[in-house]
Amino acid sequence: MLAVLFGTVAALFAFVLTMQNRSFGAHASVGFENKTDDLAALLAERNRAMMADVGLSELLPWRLSVPERIAKKLFPLSNTTQIYDEYSYFRHKSNMTYANEWPEHPKGRWYVRTNSIGFREDAETPREKQDLRIVITGDSHTDGACDNAETFPNLLEGALSERHPGKTIDVVNAGKGGFSFYNYLGMLERVESLDLKPDVFVVTVYGGNDFQEVLMPWHFFAGVPRSGGAPTYWDKVEAAKHVNEACLSQGILAVKYFQYAPDELERALQSALGLSGQIVGECRARGIVPVFAYLPSWYELDADRTMEEFGAVLDVMELKRADIERVIVLADRYLAGLRALGAQVIDLRPVFQAERGDLYWKHDHHINLLGHQRVAAALLEPLEALTLQHP
Repeated sequence: MLAVLFGTVAALFAFVLTMQNRSFGAHASVGFENKTDDLAALLAERNRAMMADVGLSELLPWRLSVPERIAKKLFPLSNTTQIYDEYSYFRHKSNMTYANEWPEHPKGRWYVRTNSIGFREDAETPREKQDLRIVITGDSHTDGACDNAETFPNLLEGALSERHPGKTIDVVNAGKGGFSFYNYLGMLERVESLDLKPDVFVVTVYGGNDFQEVLMPWHFFAGVPRSGGAPTYWDKVEAAKHVNEACLSQGILAVKYFQYAPDELERALQSALGLSGQIVGECRARGIVPVFAYLPSWYELDADRTMEEFGAVLDVMELKRADIERVIVLADRYLAGLRALGAQVIDLRPVFQAERGDLYWKHDHHINLLGHQRVAAALLEPLEALTLQHP
């Protein structure tokens, strides 16, 4: 009960801080689709329902279950390979296999395969209790732009099993492209609903877009309108797509958005910390060890080198070194906040800074095979120390 209260208080504290920013104005979502009109319509429906005390009247300013028709407006549910989920809002379809042509991959392609409960696993997830079960959630970088066996959750499982023969070890890849903090909390609840009984729940936070993507649902749950933003610089986005489209969705769009709307950065930070606090509280209440791994985007490894390597697209987007530094500071503040909550934190930035851009696909700037290997290696000893070394 104390753990749940801890998470709830952390969440409400963050909500109070973010609500203090109401007077700064609201701003539009940044992405390849402009969601401003969708959000305005949803807020109007929300307000009518709350006044009538029916339908959506139970909505509070924090993470709630919402029906599919609303989830489709808040999250990227239009993709035919994913479906609505009452806990995480959307997930992979079950028992799915399809190929992605990929010239950089040694085989020229990789496959998305899911098991019967929609996880990126070739085999079924065992329902019986394991000696060690780790569930890892995250966005598309955790999901993996590679075969299932090449993702860092599966590599980690192999390494732990090799070091601890005779132990039953299951590391579940519960990542999904498009996930952010609301989905991470929802995935924890989904895992609990499936009675998987994990020992460790790892949230892999991707610095490139997780903080920006938390804002659309936050504005809806908080009932705070959002206007401006993307339409004011969409001509620059269209021009930048012809220069280097890969880097836009993986981080540069978020950098631009926070340049345009710096007050939204504070909302994003406090929302991320509040939701992370809820994850910590719910995990502790259930005897699960919560771990947060911070995965950096290519662009926050070295601000000077980013200005050099991506100078052409940054010029088109009218971004300066200070704009890159702003998101680096955001990551620092988030990790400091996690540590203040007493959470286990694994900062992957030093690992990635040592090899710079060699850990990302040139094609679309997701982490590549070597990147997955480095993440698995960085997680191995900390997670082993938390679990198998201390029965």
